[in-house]
Amino acid sequence: RDGNNFGPSFLAAFGDFEGGQLNAWPEDDRHVDKLEDLKDQDKVQCDMNKGIVLFNGNCGHSVESFTGQRFSVVYFTVGCFDKAPEECKQGLRDLGMSYPKPTEDRYALLRAPRGYTALSKGDAKKDREAMPAIRFFPHEHVEAAVKPSAPTPQKKQAAAKQLTPNKQPGKRERTAAETTSSKRCRAAA
Repeated sequence: RDGNNFGPSFLAAFGDFEGGQLNAWPEDDRHVDKLEDLKDQDKVQCDMNKGIVLFNGNCGHSVESFTGQRFSVVYFTVGCFDKAPEECKQGLRDLGMSYPKPTEDRYALLRAPRGYTALSKGDAKKDREAMPAIRFFPHEHVEAAVKPSAPTPQKKQAAAKQLTPNKQPGKRERTAAETTSSKRCRAAA
């Protein structure tokens, strides 16, 4: 279970490897305290050699052992995305990335987990037509998809100017008061 994840996460794995399947418990609503207590019978296993997966990173998940060389890339949105400075948000948009709105619905792509208690009681059967809790996209489907247009060189240049070393995402300039108070904290320690 991720700690500061908005929810939807894309996982892609690359390399020459065997094994390394993603195990996901898409109905994990965190009512089971320990991940070890989640049941194998409730997991969904995805072969990362055959495609990419969209899953809720806040639900329990793990990766099987693998042999060979494997590289994983996880695309996700941090839970505090709406607190980023507007100049950083715009810089990312200028690079061609979509940036979520503060009112974005974390369940717009995947439905909310139902919880294993509700499933065992049969309470969740009424919405069988609902959106899935996990999605797997085989490589051949991804490669056949229409690719969005790349950002123009002008947009890349504008974004690069906005994301100068003093204005990198997650960094900000300190004020004199902050610098002084930091020095006091270190001196007191």
